[in-house]
Amino acid sequence: MPDEDPQFDNWKDAWEYEAGQARDFCMSLTEDDLLTIIKDGRSDQFFQIWAAIGQKGTKEKSPPVLIDYLEKNPEDVMDLTRYHCLEALFNILKIKNQEQIDDFQNKVSQLSQKKNKGKFKEGLEELNKLILIKK
Repeated sequence: MPDEDPQFDNWKDAWEYEAGQARDFCMSLTEDDLLTIIKDGRSDQFFQIWAAIGQKGTKEKSPPVLIDYLEKNPEDVMDLTRYHCLEALFNILKIKNQEQIDDFQNKVSQLSQKKNKGKFKEGLEELNKLILIKK
């Protein structure tokens, strides 16, 4: 059957193939489709939805959904999901100040530790202020 997935000799090639399939699928969706998936709390194991929304997202629609996702998933064990979500948000807002990016990414990477919950809340408040400035 020609439609079968190819077979690979190593995990890296298989991972890259599957990630490419996920990327192609996510890039075929509209911003609204991507935001609906994110609102439902879903992602993909290759983090391609975040790259797609980072490219297709608009300042008008995407930031509230991404911030809501971050707020609803503060203690999720998948810190990488939040990291990629935040990276997409920075792309959408065209934030290039490396110090601000590093600060927020550090806060996001610490979320799984309950003692840092206050820092995350503080980071979200700062992010909301930053978004208002960028609009």
